This record gives sequence, C-alpha cells and structure tokens, in this order.
Amino acid sequence: MSSKFIQTRPPLEYAKPFEKAKYRNYDGIVEPARNYMELFENGPPPERMLEETPKDKKLREWKERLMETKKKAKEEMKKWDPKTNPNATEDPYKTLFVCRINKETNAKHLKKVFEEYGPIKKITMIHDTKSGKFRYYAFIEFENINDFKGILFDN
Repeated sequence: MSSKFIQTRPPLEYAKPFEKAKYRNYDGIVEPARNYMELFENGPPPERMLEETPKDKKLREWKERLMETKKKAKEEMKKWDPKTNPNATEDPYKTLFVCRINKETNAKHLKKVFEEYGPIKKITMIHDTKSGKFRYYAFIEFENINDFKGILFDN
C-alpha cells in the first residue's frame, strides 16, 4: 500500500562551498609602529594607584565612627560613678523595678498601689534627659527588705 503523503524526496544537488574573503597580512600593519617603539620607556611599568571605591569609603567611615563611639563610651564609663548619683537608690536589695507603666500613671498612684506591702522610702520615675519624656518605668525603694520580698512571693 503506497501513499502519496509518504514519499522520499530527490537528493540535493551539490553546491560549491563559498570562498573566504582574503584579509591583509598583519605584518604590514605593525611595521610602521615599530619605528616608534624606541620612544617608549624601557623597564618595569609604574606602580598602579588604587583609588578607594565608594563601598570601601563607606566601610572605612563606618569603622571610624564605630571607633569614636567606643572611645567615647570608655571615657563615659571612667567618669560614671553610681554612688555619687543623687537619683540612684541607696540599697539595690530593697529596690523594685517596675516597667511598662501606663502614660497616665504617676508617683502618687504607684505609691498607693505598692504601699500595701510596706513603707516606701523613695519612688523614682525615669524620664529622658534630653526630651524630658516619661520612659514608662520606675524604681521603688522600700524601707525594709522584708517588705520587698513580700511582693515577690505573694500569691
């Protein structure tokens, strides 16, 4: 059974390959430059000057700022003496740290709430030194260490 749809094609005719274009000889191009070679310096090339990239500059500046900050922090630590701070508590074992205080809460309200555990010697509400804004935490110093322990172990 033969079909019109499945028939072999006739073989392709031979085609002669293309000829490549001929290029000029490179020796003829280099020859005139050889006359000027004597004008160039002999010896090793000069040292390459590397410029700082923007990324390197940014990194260097960051490191400099970091070192300055560390230096300032060390100087401040040498100056800092908690015993001479008038706002510091006298005895840390009698002091309670209270955090996440509401904006509307004041020292009188804290005293009212915590006085049921014992007499309070001092309440220090912490504010930002520059802006004066309340930082939402306080230190409550009790007169007696046993009153302080009553808060911790109260059920």
